Amino acid sequence: MNVSDIAKMMVAVSAGVARDRRWWSRRPANELTRTGVEQLRQPFLSQDECARLVGVTDRYMEDRSRPLDGDAYLVVRREHRRLNDRGVRQIMNAQDIDAGLSDLYTSGRIESLFAERLGEEVVLESITLQVDEPDEETKRGYHVDRITPPVFKLFVYLTAVESEEHGPFTYVPGSHVDTSRRLRCLLDNLRRQRRCPAHRHVPLRGRRCRGRS
Repeated sequence: MNVSDIAKMMVAVSAGVARDRRWWSRRPANELTRTGVEQLRQPFLSQDECARLVGVTDRYMEDRSRPLDGDAYLVVRREHRRLNDRGVRQIMNAQDIDAGLSDLYTSGRIESLFAERLGEEVVLESITLQVDEPDEETKRGYHVDRITPPVFKLFVYLTAVESEEHGPFTYVPGSHVDTSRRLRCLLDNLRRQRRCPAHRHVPLRGRRCRGRS
């Protein structure tokens, strides 16, 4: 990518981020729209369902990436030395390998959860089952999966994450509307991600089956 292409991309992304900030300003006032994250007060899945999904995950986990049923596939990140998060293994499009996840995928339950908070309909793209092993060397820093337009995730811990040693999902409150930070991510995602001051980040600890959106 040459300098001209990078300049054009920055202009386009800058316009998109500014548009996103205006979009966020019109959303209903609640925890998700204010901080960018909400920890659900009630379990999103039952204890039995979480235990069942741990079994599903274990059944498909291997040491090499491979295609699974339908559009599902297993990604073993340590196979790719240039990638961060090499302790992560993921079953992408997991709704194609499990009837219970397929039912959840088509139920509209996840979309409704976000629509209630955003005041706008959303589209569910996929469900992922992920194993995140201890990793103090290749773990990614703070980042966004897509700069613009906004994307949303619902995390459900299938096992307890009750301390920082367990590697909780961690976020920076308000960064979803921090225009300069999001533009820096455009460059930071091409190299090692920028670290944030420790006093600003918030780890999400929790029992299994709790949801975080």
